[in-house]
Amino acid sequence: MPIFILLIISASAAIICSYLNYFRIFLWLKPLTTILIIISAFQIGKPEKSLYTKAIISGLVFCLLGDVLLLNDQFFIYGLISFLIAHLIFTYSFIKIGGFSSNYIHAVVLLIIGILYYAFLYKSLGQLAIPVLLYLLVILLMCWQGLSFECKSSEVHGRFVHVAVILFVISDATLAYNKFIVSSDSSPLLILGTYWTSLFMLALSTQCNISNRRLV
Repeated sequence: MPIFILLIISASAAIICSYLNYFRIFLWLKPLTTILIIISAFQIGKPEKSLYTKAIISGLVFCLLGDVLLLNDQFFIYGLISFLIAHLIFTYSFIKIGGFSSNYIHAVVLLIIGILYYAFLYKSLGQLAIPVLLYLLVILLMCWQGLSFECKSSEVHGRFVHVAVILFVISDATLAYNKFIVSSDSSPLLILGTYWTSLFMLALSTQCNISNRRLV
């Protein structure tokens, strides 16, 4: 698949440029990689036939906007809002297609982990304490619903969502640690690798044959 090869090349080059501090090149490669994932979702999911695909692509577009905004620290809060909207869209899609998850074990475990991690970050958050808390609650909700997502036509495609939400949480947790606690030389690979893999898994999940299910 040519688009997949381009995606691998773009993602790898972006990570390498991040390590080497080639910011001007990274400035272009980061959004380009996410754009290639969005194109993949169009090719895989056929949005003209699937409302779920349209919703996932909408969420991916907000991720792209967040990517661009986070390239400048002055726009961090706006990038946070963009990703928060993306998570809300993903959550809505999972619930409407797979139904609301009543697995409260997942919810309790995620909430405990979230509270502990937020407490760890809290002293370093400053004025961002409330926005980060709201974002944390939303991404945990997204992860909770995504872990129980079921694709009626294919268990494999449902698994893509399960992997995606876990990787997204790992990526954001690493990003928060890198930004608010201490920067690590290995962070670009972990943050970007898990992030783009998560988005690609969501793109792959659009193969679910759910065109006859309404999202509204």
